[in-house]
Amino acid sequence: MIYIETETTTRFMQVRPMDQGLHQLSATALQAKLTAGEITSVDLIESYLRRIERYNSRLNCLLSIRPRTQLFAHATALDAERRARPEALRSKLHGIPIILKDVIVTGPELGMPTTVGSAVFASMTAKRNAPLVDLLQDAGMIILGKSNMTEFCGLKSNSIKSGWSTCGGQTKSPYRRRDLREEDQPITAGSSSGSAVAVAAGLAPLSIGTETSAALVYPASLCGIYAYKCGYKTVPLEGVFRVSESYDCVGSIARDPTDIVTLSEIMQRNPTYSCSALPKDGHLGQEFRGLAVGVVASTWGVHESLVAEKWGDARLIKEYENAVFKMRSRGGRVVYPVQAPEPDSIKYGRETLTSTSYGEFSDQVKEFIGCFENAGIEDLKDIIAWNQAHAKTALPLPYDTQTELISAANSKMRPEVLQDIVTRLRHLAGDNGISDIMRRSGDLDIVLSSSECQLVTYAACAGWPCATVPLGNWRKNGQPYGMFALSKNGDEKTLLRFVCSEASAGQHFRHSNSHPTSPSVLTANAVKMETALRSWELDNNIKLIDPKRDALYQYDAEAQRAAQNARPWMADPNYFKHVRISAVALIKMTMHARSGGNLEIMGLMQGYTEGDTFVVTDAFRLPVEGTETRVNAQGEANEYIVEYLDLCRAQGRQENVVGWYHSHPGYGCWLSGIDVETEAMQQQFQDPFLAVVVDPDRTISAGKVDIGAFRTYPATYKADAAGADGFQAVPLDKAAEFGAHSGRYYSLEVSHFKSSLDTHLLELLWHKYWVQTLSQNPLLTNRDFANKQMLDLASRIKEATTAIRRSRGSQMLVMGGGGGGSKAGDKAMQKLSSEASMIAAKEKAGFLATGVKASLFNNLGDQKST
Repeated sequence: MIYIETETTTRFMQVRPMDQGLHQLSATALQAKLTAGEITSVDLIESYLRRIERYNSRLNCLLSIRPRTQLFAHATALDAERRARPEALRSKLHGIPIILKDVIVTGPELGMPTTVGSAVFASMTAKRNAPLVDLLQDAGMIILGKSNMTEFCGLKSNSIKSGWSTCGGQTKSPYRRRDLREEDQPITAGSSSGSAVAVAAGLAPLSIGTETSAALVYPASLCGIYAYKCGYKTVPLEGVFRVSESYDCVGSIARDPTDIVTLSEIMQRNPTYSCSALPKDGHLGQEFRGLAVGVVASTWGVHESLVAEKWGDARLIKEYENAVFKMRSRGGRVVYPVQAPEPDSIKYGRETLTSTSYGEFSDQVKEFIGCFENAGIEDLKDIIAWNQAHAKTALPLPYDTQTELISAANSKMRPEVLQDIVTRLRHLAGDNGISDIMRRSGDLDIVLSSSECQLVTYAACAGWPCATVPLGNWRKNGQPYGMFALSKNGDEKTLLRFVCSEASAGQHFRHSNSHPTSPSVLTANAVKMETALRSWELDNNIKLIDPKRDALYQYDAEAQRAAQNARPWMADPNYFKHVRISAVALIKMTMHARSGGNLEIMGLMQGYTEGDTFVVTDAFRLPVEGTETRVNAQGEANEYIVEYLDLCRAQGRQENVVGWYHSHPGYGCWLSGIDVETEAMQQQFQDPFLAVVVDPDRTISAGKVDIGAFRTYPATYKADAAGADGFQAVPLDKAAEFGAHSGRYYSLEVSHFKSSLDTHLLELLWHKYWVQTLSQNPLLTNRDFANKQMLDLASRIKEATTAIRRSRGSQMLVMGGGGGGSKAGDKAMQKLSSEASMIAAKEKAGFLATGVKASLFNNLGDQKST
C-alpha cells in the first residue's frame, strides 16, 4: 500500500474517474449518455460543482451558484421523469445544466440574487423568475448558476475593464499562461465574458448571455467557442436587464454548434416573441451546400491597431483564407474577398448606436427595478445616489467612478426623436449597409468577417442575429479568434443553417494545423515533429541502448531476488547513486505533471535495480486527491495499483514498483517534510524505493525536463551538513521547509534511455507532447525563472562568502592566527560553482532551443511541397 499524507485542514478537490472528460462533452453528447443510462443528471451536477469549486476562484466567471439541495432535488426529479417516460422528455436538453448571465432575474425560489454585477441590485430582492427562466425550466434544463459580467453591462464607468464587476472582480481568460507577462495575457472582453469563460473552462455545457453590440459573440470568439445572438425580440426580454430597448438581444454560448441551435430553438418556443417560424424538423440537419457566402478581407472593419499587430499577420491571413478553401470544398459558392468600402461609423447626423443607447438607458433601468421588491430605489438617479452613499462597497478602488451612469441619467433625447433616429440607423445598417453589400456581391446568403470587425455594429443597429465560429489561436499568446457571421436581411433560418453546417462538417473551421489541407503539409509537419523529437532527446541526453538486446527492458527475476536477499543498501545509506529513466516514462510523467496545473499530481514508477542504479521502464498516474501543495493517494488509488500490476503480470510485464513521482508546480525539485516521511516509510517497508519530483513550470518548453530523484537517509544517519542539493533554487515561501529537511535525503544522478521496443509508443506520446509543449510562446518561456535563479545564486554566493570569512576569523581568534578555509566552506563553494555551471548550461540550451522552436513554428503552416 502507498499513502501520501495530507494535512486535514487543507482544502482539496477529489478527482473521480466519472469526471474525466465530461466537461469536454457537448450538451448533445451528454444527452446521449443520459439516454443510454451511462450517467444521470445528478451525476452531471456533482461533476460540474466539483469543477466549479476547483476553477472558479481562478477565473472569477461565476457570481453565484444555486444551493446544492435545490440542484440535487431538481436533478433527481428530472432523472425520475426520464425513467418513468423516456419517450416523452421535456426537450432535447432535458436534465442538462446551464449558466445564466446575471442580468436575468431569478426569483427567491432559486436561491440566487440578481446583481447585474452591482452592489445596489445585490441588496435587492427579486419578485419572481423572468419568463425566460421559466421557459428554460419548462424545457427540463437545470439552472446551475449565474455568471460574472461587466458591471451594468459596461455602462457604469468609462474606467472599468471589460469583464469586471463589483460583485465578482475581474473575469479571467481560461487561456492565461504562466510564461506571459500580464500585459501579454489572453483577455476576456464584452459584458457576457463570464458566460463565455464558464463554457470554455468546462464549468457548464451551455450558457446564456446578452449583448447590445458584440458583448456576447466577441467574448465567445476570445474563448474559442460558438455563440449565437438571437434576432431582436425573438426571445422574451421581460426581467432581463438591458442597456437599450432598441438593440439588446439574448443569445446562447456553447462548445458545439448543435447545442447553439438546440438552445436557440428552446428560447424561441413562445410564438408571441418568435419572429421566424422554425423549420418543420428544426434547424439541425440543414446542409451547407447551396449557400452563397461572402467573406470580407481579414482587415476589413478592424481597428488599425489590431491590423498592424494581429489581423494583418501573414500566418493569421493564411488561416483565414484556409476557412474559405474549406467552404468551397464543401460545395458552397464563396466570394472572397468581398469588395466593400471600409465601414464608417453608422451615424445619423451626430447620433449613433451609443448615443441612442444612452438615451434609452434610464427607462430600461426603471423598468428593471420594477422586477424587485420595493427597496426605496425607483430610477437611475436613485441608483447613482445609493452608490455614492455606499461608496466603500459600491465604488471600490480602482474603479470608484460612475461616469457613464451619470451621462446616461443626463441624456435629454426625447422619445419620439429617439425612435426616429433608431429607425434611420436600422436603414443605414441594413438596407443601405450590409444588405446592399450582399446584393452587389452576387446576392449572398451569408457574410463573414474577422471576429474583431465592425460587422457586429451593423447587426446591432439593424436588429439582426449574429453568430461567431472559432477559427484558430493567435501565436502571440494562444488567444483564440474566430469569424463573425450575418445572414441576408437578418434571416435566422439561413444563419442557423450555416451554424448547423459546422456540426455536420465536423468543425471545419478549426485550426488548419490540426487538419492539413494537403499531403504536403502533413508530410512537412511530420518531418518537423521528428526533428523536434530528436532535439528533445538531445536536450534530455536520452541514449539509445543496444537495439539488438534492448537490455534495459530485460527483467531478470533471479537477479532481483538475489539483490533482495543481499540488500547491500542496508549497509550503505548512499548505496544507490544513479537513476536511468526510459524516454516513454519521462514523457508520461512530464505530461501528467503539466496536466495538473497548480495542483500536485502523483504516480508510480515500474522497473528494477541493477547494482547502484534504479532502472525506470514505465510510469503510470494515480487517481488522487490534490491541493496546490499536497497529494494524497488512498482508497481507489490502492485498488487501481493492484489492478494495474495484475494486468501487467498478465501481459508478461514483471517489473516491480520501484518508486513514486509527483509534481512541484513552480517550486523546484526537492522533498518537503511530508515527502520525506512518505519516502522514508516506503524505504522501510518496500525498499528499494525511489522518489522523483518533476516541476512542470520550470520545464523548458523546448524540451529540457526539470526533474530530480531522491532517497532518504535512515533516522539515525548523520548526513553531510550541506544536505541534499543545498543550493536548489527554492521560492522564499518554501525556503524554511526546504531547509528543515534538506539534510534527511540525498539526490541521485538522473539519465534517460530509449530502446527499439518502445519507439512507436514514444512517437505516439511525442505527438501529444508536441502539441502541449510547442504551443507555448518560445520567446518568453522561463525567462523569469532564469532571472530568479541567477539572483538566488548571487545571494547564496554572498552568504557562503560571509560564512567562510566568519569561519576563518573564528579560527584566527581561537588559534592566535593561521587562517585557511574550512572543508565545509570549500565544499559550499564547490556546490555554488556547480550550480553556476548548471544555470549557464540551461540558459545556453534554452537560447539555442528558442531559435530552433521559432524556426519550426514560423513554418508550421507552410503548404509548399518539398
